[in-house]
Amino acid sequence: LLGRLGDAAHAGALARVLTDEHPTVRLHAAQSLGALRTRDALAQLVALLANVALAVLKFTVGHAAGSRALVADGFTSAGDVLAPFVAWLAFRYARRAPDADHPYGHANAETLAGLLIAGMLLATGGFIAINGIDTELSSGPTAAPPGALALVAAAITIAIKTALWLVSRRVGLRTNSPTLLASARDHVSDVVIGAAAFTGIALSRSGVPALAGICAIAIGAWIVVLGIK
Repeated sequence: LLGRLGDAAHAGALARVLTDEHPTVRLHAAQSLGALRTRDALAQLVALLANVALAVLKFTVGHAAGSRALVADGFTSAGDVLAPFVAWLAFRYARRAPDADHPYGHANAETLAGLLIAGMLLATGGFIAINGIDTELSSGPTAAPPGALALVAAAITIAIKTALWLVSRRVGLRTNSPTLLASARDHVSDVVIGAAAFTGIALSRSGVPALAGICAIAIGAWIVVLGIK
């Protein structure tokens, strides 16, 4: 059992082993479960730091290069800073020992955190769609195209968010963590948003800004569906 770290039910099985009467079995199970939870917390901390760096990058480059799409994407990254922070707090709270009010432990805190992250997905999707509509209504032929540096920043965002999605999904499946799996979905939406921003910037530089707004509306609707799931 302790050797099957790749099994999605491994963390739950370890929790059940903790009730075994043999002290040696309980000790090994507790140590293994603690290692899994530490890995969860580390994955969330990495996501938090990466989102902070991306938010600063997008705001700075977006304003310097004159890219509305990149600045808007920066707001989504700023919101993403809250999601892993909430998940990290949930992991810390879930590790508390059972008490009189919670005789079965505090593991449900992860489920509530996952629900909150899903709500953030809904808000992000709505924000992107509204921004796309605003772009369609306010864009004009005299608008200056964004600088090439905005394309580089959007490409960096896609690469980093893809890596975070792979790590969060792998660790979340291994530890059966609903919070990490919700964060993985959030990273997927950020990859799509980054791709939409990259496409919008490229189209604006090519003299076709109208298609960028339509793309943003479609992506926003897709993210709302992802949040509902």
